[in-house]
Amino acid sequence: MTDFSKLEARLDAALGVLVAKGAGSGSDDAKVQELRAQVNELRDKIAVLDADKQSLEVRIKKAGEQLVSTKARVGRLRDGAAMLNDTIAAKDKEIAALKQAHQDALGQRDKARGYVQQLKETNIALRKANEEKVGNPDLINASLEQEMEQLQAQHDIDLDEVNTIISRLTPLVEGN
Repeated sequence: MTDFSKLEARLDAALGVLVAKGAGSGSDDAKVQELRAQVNELRDKIAVLDADKQSLEVRIKKAGEQLVSTKARVGRLRDGAAMLNDTIAAKDKEIAALKQAHQDALGQRDKARGYVQQLKETNIALRKANEEKVGNPDLINASLEQEMEQLQAQHDIDLDEVNTIISRLTPLVEGN
């Protein structure tokens, strides 16, 4: 039984008591009629309030369902954002590693260029010595050593490039 139904029952009981007490007098009949009109008016108001209450309960229920749905969506969005943040962090690490590899490659390239320049200078000195018919074994050895250093530097550059390619292909081959 709702609060409105209890109120209505009390009004009916009070009206019944008044009707029972005033069953004989004419002035009491007018009061009873007035009280009945007030009770009927109160019943109408109670019916309106009860309808409003039911409407509000439906709206509250819908709002609760929307709240649950919204909370679930927020949870999914948070999970998605966390995954994106993890992906961004991984990509940042990958970018940093690639930048470092690039810097290392530039350093090795510059080193190889230095060896090539030294080799050119030694070869020029060796040619001059050969033109003068003076064979200088130290120049020949220096030339060969510089050529070996240049070849080693080029080999290191090639090896780094191969390792970089392998490191990029490994996740693709493993399916990660």
